[in-house]
Amino acid sequence: GGSQAVINTQVHNFSPAAATIVGSEATLTIDGPFNMPGGFEIRFPDGTRLRHSEPAGGHFEGLHYEAAAVARAIAAGKTEIPQRPLASSIRTMEVADEIRRQLGIEFPGEGIAPA
Repeated sequence: GGSQAVINTQVHNFSPAAATIVGSEATLTIDGPFNMPGGFEIRFPDGTRLRHSEPAGGHFEGLHYEAAAVARAIAAGKTEIPQRPLASSIRTMEVADEIRRQLGIEFPGEGIAPA
């Protein structure tokens, strides 16, 4: 089937809109404002719903949970944490690279061999 996306974003403004991602096995709805970590709900075709409630964060520091986890790991002398092992991070970047490749997006300096 086809796909459709509607995206609205601002740097320092709030959007009351929730985000919904519809997949073949479930629908994920992220509470508004979706650009700040908070609660979400997963709905399955059989009517089952899973809910995670969390207050939305009032911040603009993207990836702040990740930065805090890195700080804790370093303080504990760790180079990796079980919640996000290196292999998972590498796989995420491979998927992002493939998406950009398929869309024809290239960042400045890519494809240039190191001197």
